[in-house]
Amino acid sequence: MKRGGFTLIEELIVIAILAILSGTTLVFFLTAFRANQGARRQGQVARELTVAERAWRSDVQEAVEFPAAAGMFSATSETLILRRNDGAATATTVIVYQVRPVETPNISAAPAGTGATVLRLERLRLAPDGSTLSRQELVSSADRVEFGSADAPGLRTLTLAASGGFEAYRSTQRFKALAHARRLK
Repeated sequence: MKRGGFTLIEELIVIAILAILSGTTLVFFLTAFRANQGARRQGQVARELTVAERAWRSDVQEAVEFPAAAGMFSATSETLILRRNDGAATATTVIVYQVRPVETPNISAAPAGTGATVLRLERLRLAPDGSTLSRQELVSSADRVEFGSADAPGLRTLTLAASGGFEAYRSTQRFKALAHARRLK
């Protein structure tokens, strides 16, 4: 007498095939998800670099002075201080570009201090008494940010290095801007 059904071996083979198919499908979806996150991060880095470059270039071109210190800030390779005209003949604003290291938390539940350190570029507008009027974060996670000056008076450089969502995507940009020499003190 024949029974209508599957043997144990046949059922185990079907279960094994389904497990292999679901495993490969899961890997495919995880890879697609990571690629989407990487592309989104790469776009964010490109936007941040563009905004930072435009703000920095505008401020340097409108600069009337590059003081060595303002308030509690002093000019270094990680801090740029400039005084720019506000339109009126005597009204000037002090702008400070500051690089701050920030520790990013590790994704796993690891002890504090094990995350990666990234750099944030901030633009601060100071009041005449040295207090901060406004703070704007231009770049949220850079690998390298450096300010420099060149041989010509008023010529300033900004070097920004950032990595996007993909390990292969690294963007190092070096910008140059010249303050209008007739305004420079």
